[in-house]
Amino acid sequence: MAYSYQGDWEKTGKAMLRDANVSWKDCNEVCYAIRNKNVDKALKYLDRVLKKQDFIPYRRYHKKKPHRKGGTPGGWPIKAVKLVKSVLENAKANAENKGLDANKLKIVHSTAYKTITLERTKPKGKAIAHNIDLATIEIVVKEV
Repeated sequence: MAYSYQGDWEKTGKAMLRDANVSWKDCNEVCYAIRNKNVDKALKYLDRVLKKQDFIPYRRYHKKKPHRKGGTPGGWPIKAVKLVKSVLENAKANAENKGLDANKLKIVHSTAYKTITLERTKPKGKAIAHNIDLATIEIVVKEV
């Protein structure tokens, strides 16, 4: 699977996590919240979300989400934040390994995709299918 980012690969660091057992909608909202931010500021923001001092604003997948301070639907998708944070740290390490300055890194591309659905057996007497959707997270950081 290739990255959907189309740009100069010389001054970039990239990281991808494939088939993670996490909600791809939550991952997509977390990726949107950190896009176009400085890497260090994004990591601090994700730490604040993990401590529930700040929240992730939901812009698209906000059905039945309560409004937070400022009138924006939001929440704390802890599992998604942990995985996106680990991918971001990996992208930062890959950029440093290329010789890029860690203080000048900016997130130029971050997204999550729905990959496959694992079909599960239905419980007896229930009409609900308990399927598991897996997600792919990709992050690209660039020196600016």
